[in-house]
Amino acid sequence: MASPATGYFMVPLFRSPIARMSSGGGRSAQMSAHDLLQKMKKDVAQKENGKQKEEQRFDPARELAQKFLRQTTWFRGCHLNTVTKVLKESIIYHQDDVMVMNKPYGLPVYSDPEGAQNSISSALSRLQIMMGLIPRRPQCKTKMVLTSNSKVAEPPRSMLDKVYLPCHRLDRDTTGALLLARGEVRSRIGEAWRSRQVSHLYLAVTLGVPANSRGVIDLPLQVKTLLGKRQGQRMEPAVPFHIDIHRAVLIKGRLSPNAKRAVTHYEVLCSSKHAALLALRPKTGVKHQLRAHLAYGLKTPVLGDHKYSTPRNSLTGLKPQKVPPTLLKTLGLLLRDRKRSRNKWITGRRLPFHLHALTLTLPGLGPDGGLLSVSAPVPPLFLRTLRHLDLKIPSHLTPGTPAKLDTT
Repeated sequence: MASPATGYFMVPLFRSPIARMSSGGGRSAQMSAHDLLQKMKKDVAQKENGKQKEEQRFDPARELAQKFLRQTTWFRGCHLNTVTKVLKESIIYHQDDVMVMNKPYGLPVYSDPEGAQNSISSALSRLQIMMGLIPRRPQCKTKMVLTSNSKVAEPPRSMLDKVYLPCHRLDRDTTGALLLARGEVRSRIGEAWRSRQVSHLYLAVTLGVPANSRGVIDLPLQVKTLLGKRQGQRMEPAVPFHIDIHRAVLIKGRLSPNAKRAVTHYEVLCSSKHAALLALRPKTGVKHQLRAHLAYGLKTPVLGDHKYSTPRNSLTGLKPQKVPPTLLKTLGLLLRDRKRSRNKWITGRRLPFHLHALTLTLPGLGPDGGLLSVSAPVPPLFLRTLRHLDLKIPSHLTPGTPAKLDTT
């Protein structure tokens, strides 16, 4: 169409869908913008469905890894009242001024300095009020301490002697018997602990099998700062030796003033190809003693212990524990991708920590002033790993029977 003013041909920039479809002749009919948008959405939905069908082959392993992750981080986001109810259900012994609970997985004993995490200590006041052990403060303002997601009600100062407090510490991911006491009994337990009259028996699943079936680990430990991006601290051997490069000799020196003596008795209960079940009885109470002794003394770290699986003096910081694919497959974390003909496994970071405080023995608190021995049931997560690895707890170490370990 030519313009009468200019003489140029004018081409319409926009045509209706009907005009485009009618002008196609023998060609395929063109689509409107709305139809094109709907087609693009349909293509995207089909691609997403295809990806979901492809990932369905790894659902069992992924769901298992997500289950492990939820158990590790569950206590961080729940309300303090929920933590209190869980602790009430975990009490396995309560008599007079002594209380023993089976510590849940993923819950620390103490909060961090900023109080940004739920802990057992932050829920003890509510727990004892819920159990009727201490009264509520009548018609007066209750002292409140702000935390990340709730307020912790503290008991009055006149009730401090009647409040149960932890007598020792367990790591966040360690399960098992945790001792609490109050008043004069707590002071007596502290004296017995310092004189090494209180004994603990632990169960640990290790990555690898120790060379000897039983023995004693006498290895001093000291705090070292980790290098790399994720800096932190951990216990490392305080070996009083250094190498003279010029003479190529090993020279004995003095222990660091910060070094602490640490002694652990161990016994291999049963083993498989890549893992073993150990009974551990620490004779001293150094921080992370069992984890450091298994990693540096026996070269068999606790399964799921990423902090003590990184080599010493590593410049890359902490890394997930390196687990053989055959062990991951045995635990249900490795599956076969038939389409791509290759293995795919979940990272070792999802492996849970396998250390359980099985038995706690206290002097002078049992019947007629004898020994008090309390055993904590092994958690289902720990039992699942033992079942998949074909490891069994001996009958004499099952809860309800006296725990014995040869320490000769």
